[in-house]
Formats: sequence, structure tokens, C-alpha cells
Amino acid sequence: MILGVYSMRDLKAEFTAPTFSMNDAVALRSFEAAIVQAHGELFTHKEDFQLFRIGSFDTEAGVLFPEKLPVLIGDGKDVVL
Repeated sequence: MILGVYSMRDLKAEFTAPTFSMNDAVALRSFEAAIVQAHGELFTHKEDFQLFRIGSFDTEAGVLFPEKLPVLIGDGKDVVL
């Protein structure tokens, strides 16, 4: 199975540790849910966060394929609370 590899970027800091998801739509849904359900910085400063796909991972071969450049999947400022 090929999974997407994603990282959230804090525009005031840096990229976070990567996470894995089935595809961009599922990753975006999780990102949006994290903003809506958060009680801290994600909720109060959602405009500072973006979600990027940084690669893919083949679970059968154990091989990671990085993107040449991070691909923007979602922007916290667009999440409706």
C-alpha cells in the first residue's frame, strides 16, 4: 500500500514531525478536525498552520519517496470553525 507522508508547518516556527495517511483528502480531514477540536495554538492561531504532503511511503517495500518540494494540501486560515 502507498501512504502519503504529511507534515504540518507552523509559519512562525518550522515543520512538525511527519504523519501518514491514506490520501490527501483523509489527511486534510484530519488536519481540519485537529484545528476545530484543539484548545490551544491550532485553534487560536489557525492562520499560522498549513498541511503539506512531503512524500509517499510504500508499506510493502519499506521505501520512502520524498516530494521534490512540499505540496500544500490545506491552509488553516481556510478552516471554518
